[in-house]
Amino acid sequence: SRFFDSRLGQSTTLTGRCIARHMAAEINKIIAGEYDHQGKAIVYGDTDSTYFSSYPLLKEQIDKNEINWDRDNIIAYYDAVCQEVSKTFPGFMSRTFHTTLDLGSIIQADKEMVGSAGIFITKKRYAMLVFDNEGKREDVDGNPGYIKAMGLDLKRSDTPPWMQDFLKDVLLDVLTGSEEQEIIDKIIEFRKEYRAKPSWEKGSPKRVNNLTAYRGKMAKYDMDRKRAQNQNKSVKDIKKPPMPGHVTAALNWNKLREINSDNYANEITDGMKTIVCRIKDNPMGFRSVGYPTDETRLPEWFKNLPFDDHHMETVVVTKKLENLLGVLKWDLDKAAAKNTFNSLFEF
Repeated sequence: SRFFDSRLGQSTTLTGRCIARHMAAEINKIIAGEYDHQGKAIVYGDTDSTYFSSYPLLKEQIDKNEINWDRDNIIAYYDAVCQEVSKTFPGFMSRTFHTTLDLGSIIQADKEMVGSAGIFITKKRYAMLVFDNEGKREDVDGNPGYIKAMGLDLKRSDTPPWMQDFLKDVLLDVLTGSEEQEIIDKIIEFRKEYRAKPSWEKGSPKRVNNLTAYRGKMAKYDMDRKRAQNQNKSVKDIKKPPMPGHVTAALNWNKLREINSDNYANEITDGMKTIVCRIKDNPMGFRSVGYPTDETRLPEWFKNLPFDDHHMETVVVTKKLENLLGVLKWDLDKAAAKNTFNSLFEF
């Protein structure tokens, strides 16, 4: 059947890319005078959209008050740019894909949103402070707008809710013009609060799926090793089944629960949400232990584990801040200094 011809999918994808590339090039031509999809006015391009800005090219005139750059005029200006781009599609579609002018006019460019500031990290990882969303003003009642975030840690399920809130807070400060030292000071205060938390509250949330299947694989692995040892055979050829770290952490909780004969603590089963905590070297050889999020009474045997607070801070705080702010080339190491060290020099 022709509907299972892979060339149809390739054709559709490449057609979309050509249209998006023309749109970006035409935008740059209108603003910067050059037909170039990677021109001076283009900030970022995605599958079906283009992020662009006229401000860098008009900044000198704006600073001299030769152009009224208030938000109403900005919105009207970008609406006009999109209308001019749309006028070029019939001719482009006819030249490139041999459509009729009427069919070519179906393709249109439309302004989706306008933002006051943005941070673009890598492909499909960015954030923008939006004040106009499809014609609706978002900067009302004293609000600067709303943050459109794509692919950032503040939306990931393995980021604790309190860390998500802090990342959103920091991102809003950055997008509304806060300076580097202000952000550094804010991070230092946050780290003080983080370090004061009980160790078991510093872990990463993870949902455990297919625990039963992994438990079965581990049971078979243990049996194969035991059988080989009983037969005086080498166990080197018996490979341990690959397993996600958070699944291992959940199995470790269940094992510790059995070792401590704890019938009150909840057993972790398929699909449960857990908090995974890293632990230091220990006689059991465990690297991490995950506990159920709905566990109302954490047992003392768990609280007494040798938690690796430094490793958890690196994963939950340091790396996520670097992922968000690293593109700014700020000295985030200043915000990671130990409080005990800083306190020696505070008078």
